[in-house]
Amino acid sequence: TLMKMGSPSNYISWSGNSKLLSVSETGKIIFWCLKTGNHLAFKGDIINYDTVSFCPNSLQFSYISGRSLNNVYFLEKQIKSVNLLQHNCKLNAIAYSHDGTKLAICDINGSVFFIDADSQEDVGMGYNHEGIESLHWSKDGNKLVSQSPNCLKVWDCNNNATLSELVLTDEEKVSSVALSPDGNLVAYSCLDCVRIWDIKNNQLLNDKLTGFTQGITCIAWAPDSKRLAAGSLDKTIKIWGKTLA
Repeated sequence: TLMKMGSPSNYISWSGNSKLLSVSETGKIIFWCLKTGNHLAFKGDIINYDTVSFCPNSLQFSYISGRSLNNVYFLEKQIKSVNLLQHNCKLNAIAYSHDGTKLAICDINGSVFFIDADSQEDVGMGYNHEGIESLHWSKDGNKLVSQSPNCLKVWDCNNNATLSELVLTDEEKVSSVALSPDGNLVAYSCLDCVRIWDIKNNQLLNDKLTGFTQGITCIAWAPDSKRLAAGSLDKTIKIWGKTLA
């Protein structure tokens, strides 16, 4: 499946009802309905964001800009942005848990902490991974994947222990990561291809997922862990099916 965008996508996410959320570099939020091919576009003052995370169980998402964490709500084809917190240093990454109750947040020093999504209260510190660029929850909330340019780590959220680690070469610099909802596979992009890391057996799958003419900017698993979507600088979005081929 291939979708054509007006500009490169730098964020992509599946909602619980299997609609595809894409945020373009121009600050436009687009919902694609995969069943009908129809889409709805929302615009708002979200141009100056660093990264975003879509809440799985409601029409809202959070984004960070510098030291600020903000929430955006959809209100009758309009969006409203509310500041949630100001951190003491730049924030690098955020991720909603799959039940929408927690946010994992990482700052520029590599420190991870957790807040309650409703009350915004601190609910504990996590681990430290220098150079973190993104965070990814497992569906059961027991695992968290952190990504730096040349390293992927899987953590046990109950005791902050490292479960597995994949170290890459400089040529394999990671640009985007997604953990499958079943918690077994990590998809990551390097240049114009996607690789799959089987974290359950700690091995890389042989096949590379290709088809783009330029670098990949974002990837996301469907809720059933059987489909994978990726967006590219060539302004297309590609979706692989059950065989991921």
